[in-house]
Amino acid sequence: MAKPSSLADMIKEQDRDAMADLLGSTSGRWFIARLLEICGVWPPKYGDWTSAEAAAIQEGARRIGIHLAQRAEAAQGGSEALWKMMAEYQEKMAWIKEITKEGKGTCRYE
Repeated sequence: MAKPSSLADMIKEQDRDAMADLLGSTSGRWFIARLLEICGVWPPKYGDWTSAEAAAIQEGARRIGIHLAQRAEAAQGGSEALWKMMAEYQEKMAWIKEITKEGKGTCRYE
C-alpha cells in the first residue's frame, strides 16, 4: 500500500496544476505577466532605494515575483508558456499604449 502524500506535497501538486491552468489560457498568462510586472521582475524595474523601508518593500515584492516565475517555469509546459506569455504581453501592451495615445481608449461624451 502506498504511503499517503504529505500535506506539503499535496499543496505543491495543487499549485503546479493551478499554474498550468493559468498558463494554458490567454487571460491567465496576462494575469501572471501583470503580477510579474507589478513585482518588478519582468520587465525588470529599478525601484526607489531612497529609504530602507521602500527598499525592503520592493525587495519583498521582487522575491514574490521570482517565486511566481519559478513556479510557472516548473508547471507542465511552463517554459514554453512563459515565452508565449512574454510575447503576448509585449504585443498587448504596445496595442494598449497605441490606442490610449490616439485617444481611442477613452469614453467621451461631447
